[in-house]
Amino acid sequence: MAERGLKPYGFERMIGALGPSLHQTYIVRIGIVCGDEADPHGADRGLFQLEPLEAAVIRDNQWFDLIIGTDVLSHHEFALTRGGGFTLTLY
Repeated sequence: MAERGLKPYGFERMIGALGPSLHQTYIVRIGIVCGDEADPHGADRGLFQLEPLEAAVIRDNQWFDLIIGTDVLSHHEFALTRGGGFTLTLY
């Protein structure tokens, strides 16, 4: 994370499949691109930027780029849809 100019903030204890472990944390700002992905000109797209939050480093994983926790989701509306999709309404 140092290569991205981030400075360590602290540590967060997490429990995973192999038991508890400590993960380095950073304060980050996350932006979510909203709109129609199929629009070639991006006319209906927008950027929603979340308030700064504490993020923990998780080793490289082929299954995800980011895990959004309940601390963030509790401020927005999240719903699973049939077929494995989801909707996230940001306020």
